[in-house]
Amino acid sequence: MKRFVMLCTALSLLFTVNTAAYRQRVGDIDNNRAVNEKDAALLLRSVLSEEKIAPLYTFDVYDVDGNGEKDTQDAVAILNNSFTERKHQVVPVDSVRAAKMDSFIEYIFTLEDGDPSNGSAWNTEGTSAFKWSYINGCIASAFIRLYEATGNEKYKSYADNYMYGFINEDGSFKSGVTNGKNVVNPAKFALDDINSGKSMLEFIAYKSEHSEAYKAFLTDVLHNTVIDGYNALRTSEGNYFHKATYPCQVWLDGTYMVMPFLMQYEYDINKGEGADMVSDDVTKQFRTVYEKLRDKDTGLYYHGYCSYNDPKSKDYNENKKYNWASYNTKNPGCSQCVWLRGQAWYAMALIDTIELMEEGENKATLIEIYKELMDSILNYQNENGMWRQVIDGEAASENYFETSGTAGIAYALMKGYNLNLLSEKYYNAGLKAFNSVVDNKLSSSVKNGKTVYTLKDICQMAGLDDKGRDGSYTYYTSRTVNISNDAKGIAPLLLAYSEVLKHDQ
Repeated sequence: MKRFVMLCTALSLLFTVNTAAYRQRVGDIDNNRAVNEKDAALLLRSVLSEEKIAPLYTFDVYDVDGNGEKDTQDAVAILNNSFTERKHQVVPVDSVRAAKMDSFIEYIFTLEDGDPSNGSAWNTEGTSAFKWSYINGCIASAFIRLYEATGNEKYKSYADNYMYGFINEDGSFKSGVTNGKNVVNPAKFALDDINSGKSMLEFIAYKSEHSEAYKAFLTDVLHNTVIDGYNALRTSEGNYFHKATYPCQVWLDGTYMVMPFLMQYEYDINKGEGADMVSDDVTKQFRTVYEKLRDKDTGLYYHGYCSYNDPKSKDYNENKKYNWASYNTKNPGCSQCVWLRGQAWYAMALIDTIELMEEGENKATLIEIYKELMDSILNYQNENGMWRQVIDGEAASENYFETSGTAGIAYALMKGYNLNLLSEKYYNAGLKAFNSVVDNKLSSSVKNGKTVYTLKDICQMAGLDDKGRDGSYTYYTSRTVNISNDAKGIAPLLLAYSEVLKHDQ
């Protein structure tokens, strides 16, 4: 009798519910990236046979009743839609690594009390300063992505309260914020200062209690002062200077700091009124990076470019050349090496901007650039899943497997799959990279009775100038500092984990 009831219920739903409704009740069971009658039939067959759902079904088949198994009882509950959000449990495929990551996240909360005026434990560049920094924005954005993947309000609230700690109710900087004055000083404008604004836009979208303060800060400070001021700080090709003090220099880092912000601000604050113009500008800047910084032989990108040193640029000036941009004969005006985290910044900038763009020619252009970059990067992935500090450099101990760049690329690869832009091959490559970081770079130990986590092999910083940061192989492998538990490594790893969770759901 019980089986007969189950059969009637399942058949009734199968023939009376339209395909769109299966998205919530059934999911993409056969992993063909579509939710359709075939998925419903597979789930129905499982119900009728009273067999456990096979491990292949990793998309939207849930352990609804929380008994630790995905079985026919869950199938019936899903078909009947007889579960609530509280009962609806998502069990990641890789529970061991997920448990390690969840514990690491909890440990991060113990490192930082949530008050930025006390300094940022994850910012090893200046832990004691109450500093406005792109690094804090990286962490805040990562926690927002985790919130979206898990629904855990703790992640969103923590990041929201932390970022609000920098500003007053009227949107001005609180007194004591290091670099606060420089943010609005035209002589000190820097793309790095834009990055933290991205998380504030997210908080507005989620109707934070601090939304009005964020709007005032974003509008008055970051957009109407810094972004508007940057219109006078462009190369002849139209790209923003990385900093006002670095005229005619374009770095891969800067694409991540500003391009997604421009698109998101336009839609969230300006309601899309100038979306076409912003989209054109953003795409043009990405195209210039593609044309100027990309090595045509490898498909990889040099860290930086200076148009003063490029004979093909209208900015070319013998008297203003920089030494660090004078050594590359293949790409005139570019630095010498392909720095791993530079590739990650650029890859993350592309996929985050693509996600925000409306369908059209500009989005198609960026997708093409993004896919080509992913293919090029995969050519250099080591068997262990990671990439080296100088991505195409020697297989030597000094050219170590670096954490932040590997995690950032893992995020970009897996997000591309989750957005239906890439095939599963790319997701698997990103997952392999993520797993390798978790297995080989994230460790725990017990100190004074407490579990302590260490995420190691993070390049602290790398820049370009004529004062020692010459962009050489030796500079990246020997003269940059290798550190642990810095946000430039933590944030990309959390971002990558959020994509794992989204896939597992």
